[in-house]
Amino acid sequence: MPPVSSTPRQLIAVVDDDPTVAHLLRGMLNRSRYFLISAMTGAAGLDLIRARKPQVVLLDSVLPDAYGADVLRQIVDFDPQLPVIFVQTRTDGPATIAAAKSGAFDFLSKPLDPDLVRTAVQRAAEQRNRNADEAFAEGSQRRPLPHAAALVGSSPAMLEVFRAIGRFARTTAPVLLIGERGVGKEAIAREIHRNSELAAKPFLTLHCPAYDADQLAAQLFDGSQEGAGLWSQAAGGTLVLQEIQALPLAQQTNLLARLQPAHNAEGASTSRLPRVIAATSADLSQLAAAAAFRSDLYYLLSAGEIAVAPLRQRQEDIAALAEQFLSLEEGSGQQSEPARLADEAIQLLVQQPWPGNCDELQGVIRRAVLQAPGALVDVQAVEAALIRRPMATAAPVTKEDSDWFLTNWRQFVDDRLQAGTAELYSECLAEAERKLLVRLLQHTRGNQSKASQMLGISRASLRKKLRALGVSASTESSRS
Repeated sequence: MPPVSSTPRQLIAVVDDDPTVAHLLRGMLNRSRYFLISAMTGAAGLDLIRARKPQVVLLDSVLPDAYGADVLRQIVDFDPQLPVIFVQTRTDGPATIAAAKSGAFDFLSKPLDPDLVRTAVQRAAEQRNRNADEAFAEGSQRRPLPHAAALVGSSPAMLEVFRAIGRFARTTAPVLLIGERGVGKEAIAREIHRNSELAAKPFLTLHCPAYDADQLAAQLFDGSQEGAGLWSQAAGGTLVLQEIQALPLAQQTNLLARLQPAHNAEGASTSRLPRVIAATSADLSQLAAAAAFRSDLYYLLSAGEIAVAPLRQRQEDIAALAEQFLSLEEGSGQQSEPARLADEAIQLLVQQPWPGNCDELQGVIRRAVLQAPGALVDVQAVEAALIRRPMATAAPVTKEDSDWFLTNWRQFVDDRLQAGTAELYSECLAEAERKLLVRLLQHTRGNQSKASQMLGISRASLRKKLRALGVSASTESSRS
């Protein structure tokens, strides 16, 4: 007779209106370690959890009588330390953010992957067994706010972004957003702000490469004859510093001092300070190692870091993003009914490298809708839009390639107006300056001394501009 295990089985509660889910989970999980109980509605699930007190809960995002996020909040109110795994048919950014804010322990997407299920349940059970002292954050009672179009996806990378948004929305600590241009860093910053306790306060952005050192100092801290600087204007709200690597060292020092607890204790209360979200497309760790960026400021910012993967590394998100962008174009084309993408068109979109990431994809969808003769956006319309895109590259994609394209200014401006930018002037200036530097360095075959002479500026100033604008100093001399 085999020995009887002295370890009791873990009680797992499954709340899902599909009875096959509990059946599948029983097959995926080790029956000697776990015992499953199930309910098919939110109300029944809450009753079951209160009565049986399980070690782990797997909760569906949509139930017949309630949204999963609402049920999750009630579970957290009942037992803040009960690990809840949130299960979704298709990852929805706002729902995931709401669940993360409410204290979801982990996330799974349907169809369920057995390995991911086993890993998530094991981690959750171990967390429960440790009797962690730290309670999961209580949920917000605010309605979910509208989310940015770029925040869509079911890839592991986007799931982690959604979780991070939920976590950081519960605090007012600085956040560092890292990712290539066009991945949606400003959208992420807005979503953190909208889901935080600062939502009713100002949300201001500053595109650092658009200003010289004196202008940045005035814009940020000193103000001008026209009014106070952005630091004061954003008091109690959120201040986003885009491409923070372009911030001069003197202003980095100023910013660091204002973010230090000692400064806060002597000056204004923390409720009057802005929450800083820094965004960059550069490698700040390398810049800090090279003394081109203050290492102490980098360490402070990177304590709350969100890395956003480029679109080419999360191809599984492209179809959902395309559909989302398509929904924003209703009424802009020749169709009298809602537009839809043909399967072949979606396949073509998924195959593209997208050096311009979400911004480029949105522009292609907009042009494809205008090209389509009717409601169906077919592969021919997408092909035509791809040919006309301003960020197209003919060579294999590299960092230099992603910066090399002739700007279609009408499209550039239209895209940013559509996205609701508040930095159109500075973005246009930065775009023009970046293209000038790329072309000039190609002409001089990477000779910075010659390039700085032609520009009439010092070599140090040129290097600073290259770093701020994310332009590589090494160029292919064959491309001219």
